[in-house]
Amino acid sequence: MNNIITYLNLIFICLCFSFGQYFLAINILGQKVKKRNYLLFLVIFTLIQLLMNYVLVIIGVDGYSFTGMKSFLWNIVLYSLHGSILVGLLVKTYNTNILKSITAVALAHFVTFNMLTLCIEFVTNKMPAATSIYTYLLFLNIIPYLFAVLISVAIALFLRKIGFDHYFGVLFISKGRAVIVVLGSLFLMNFYTIYTLFFPVRAETTSVTIYAGVFIILTLFGLQFVAFHLSGQEKLKMQAEIIGQQQEYLSLLEELQQEMRTFRHDFTNLIAGMTEQVRDGDLGGIREFMQGTSTYFDEKLGNEIRHLEGLSNIKLYPLRSLITTKTTMIQQLGLNYTIEVKYPVTKSVMRQEDLIRCVGIVIDNAIEATRDSEQKAIDIVLLQNEKELYVAVANTYHERPDLVKMKGANYSTKGGQRGIGLSSMRKIVAEYPSCLTRMSIKEERFVGEIRMLYAREESRDSNIFM
Repeated sequence: MNNIITYLNLIFICLCFSFGQYFLAINILGQKVKKRNYLLFLVIFTLIQLLMNYVLVIIGVDGYSFTGMKSFLWNIVLYSLHGSILVGLLVKTYNTNILKSITAVALAHFVTFNMLTLCIEFVTNKMPAATSIYTYLLFLNIIPYLFAVLISVAIALFLRKIGFDHYFGVLFISKGRAVIVVLGSLFLMNFYTIYTLFFPVRAETTSVTIYAGVFIILTLFGLQFVAFHLSGQEKLKMQAEIIGQQQEYLSLLEELQQEMRTFRHDFTNLIAGMTEQVRDGDLGGIREFMQGTSTYFDEKLGNEIRHLEGLSNIKLYPLRSLITTKTTMIQQLGLNYTIEVKYPVTKSVMRQEDLIRCVGIVIDNAIEATRDSEQKAIDIVLLQNEKELYVAVANTYHERPDLVKMKGANYSTKGGQRGIGLSSMRKIVAEYPSCLTRMSIKEERFVGEIRMLYAREESRDSNIFM
């Protein structure tokens, strides 16, 4: 009977701890809970715990004698196993960045474990004398674990409410910053284990309670402050870029205004010349004059006006500024281009900073490939309807790209360290389940496409469609 109670108690502990860790990690990443995914994690988590406990029984070690370096190594291995399983499930289910997933799982373990320590100490101090095993289990396991998981859920909901996942992503923009964040989170995950190795404490001491409560609060506030600060810096940087891009847009308008002045002057001279032909009844000359004027207008102003009409339909101003800057660069390089935006572009599934990065990567790759081609032409298309936002960039090329190799990391026809952009774009797109990318060759042009679906009508297994 006691064995059954012991196993039921262990399963209950696994249920609470695994749910607290899973729910916190999901909300840190800004994802939605999937019941089937959690149940799988619960089963694996419980099996690992049962197996490890069985190993302890076999080697004849109990909880009181298992201390020091042995306990340290044992806990490191156990927590790493649990964390690795959850990271694998998150990456496979949500296509999340692996470094973000490791950090989220480590922080979730840190909060859940320390909330549990805090609740055990609090309940232990208030626990009446244990008259039976049921009273002991109730006050030492059931109530503390329930409190711990409820507080963990409350913290997770609070983080979701303040949009912590948006700021969380800022911590991983640069590789150096991402490495520091991951190592710091892993240290927090195992801090209590490291601390007790050098400063052994009993679980029911007041110092543990103070440590658990204060450390959780300080860490969460510190992490939030760092995330907010870095996010603010990124916004200032983006605003500076947008201002520069808007200046490019104003320069384009000024150039068009100058073209209009020149055209007005030339058109006045042309009309004066046509007057003599009308007076002489030269219909053939008039017809030739009109055809020449139409061609002249298209060459001088037509492309600029169509360009501005397309840009004016992009209501996402950072995206408009980006495309303005890129098309100005294309003009300066002497490349031919067209831009087609028939309908207003007003919304995106992606965060604007991610959208700008992805579109910028596709256009930059198109410019690089076009410079060595014979025709030197780039076509940019943006199309929004009620279901999706579609972005496509087509370009001519000198060397036909290998679409199969492009799926790999750092592929480039230029060699060296090029090709990183496409890999970065795939990582960004993978974070949005309703976004897809495709690279193809149509009519001797390489086409890079990004689709952002507003409502998913069918399930899929990949963010890349070929």
